[in-house]
Amino acid sequence: MSEAAPYQDDYLPPRPDEEIRAELAEHAGPYYEAMARREHTTGYRASLRWVLGEVPASPVSVARLDRRPSMEEIADEADRAEEGMRGQSQRGAAWLRRYGLGYLTGCENALFWAARLGDDDTPLAGL
Repeated sequence: MSEAAPYQDDYLPPRPDEEIRAELAEHAGPYYEAMARREHTTGYRASLRWVLGEVPASPVSVARLDRRPSMEEIADEADRAEEGMRGQSQRGAAWLRRYGLGYLTGCENALFWAARLGDDDTPLAGL
């Protein structure tokens, strides 16, 4: 896969690869594979692998990029995960049925974390 698109002035780059890889490693093993956490962990890890460019398809919309996602694409996919969690739109309800609340919550949590969305020190904090 090729490198991510250049970041826009309004966006910071995602967390460094080594920090994302450490998060992936932390979310492995028996505790995270337990039945009660399995769906969340699956969504969380799938999202981080997508951010790293290890898988070509996004975790919710399954859009193929064949490259690392840009910050805008990460933010958009986080919005899709949240849309699925709410299940109020036709598209969101379809994602909720397809993936389940645990998976979508894991995706949303990972994408927000990786993209620093909501961090007080980022330009996107107010979104």
